[in-house]
Amino acid sequence: MTKENQELVNRALALAKKGEKGSALLIVQAIPWVELPTDLIRKIALIYSYCLEPELCESAWLEILRRGETRSGDRFMLGTVQMGLAKYDDAVDSFAVELSNPNSAQLGPYLVATAISMAFSLTKLSRNDEAVHVLEMLDANAEFHLVGEGNITKSQILSIIRTSR
Repeated sequence: MTKENQELVNRALALAKKGEKGSALLIVQAIPWVELPTDLIRKIALIYSYCLEPELCESAWLEILRRGETRSGDRFMLGTVQMGLAKYDDAVDSFAVELSNPNSAQLGPYLVATAISMAFSLTKLSRNDEAVHVLEMLDANAEFHLVGEGNITKSQILSIIRTSR
């Protein structure tokens, strides 16, 4: 059954990438998650992301956390989905766990992406002092592309903080 489910998930992912959202969702929603290995749940989260279904995407990432089989980047992915849902408190928590992961912290791109995402979320919550503290770990020219916001730099977030005081 797992091989069949793997083929179905792979087919749904290919359809989602081609923009055939309805077909991809029909396939994925017919598969019981309890039978799937965690790596296939990660693919399902990507399918939901391609299909612009953030609530379903969040539920897939939360299932991975529930299973306790997380790896570097999982909390970052969950946090970005939560940002898109304007669940900034949850996003901050997800980013904080990602930043505390020594494996993620050693990866430059994850560190920058996570820190900027977390600082941006903190500013949305008016927790500006915490945002400044998070940004202190980054170089002056650090930037990251936030979905719905575009490229955001450390300097831009600091500017947002200054103008809100």
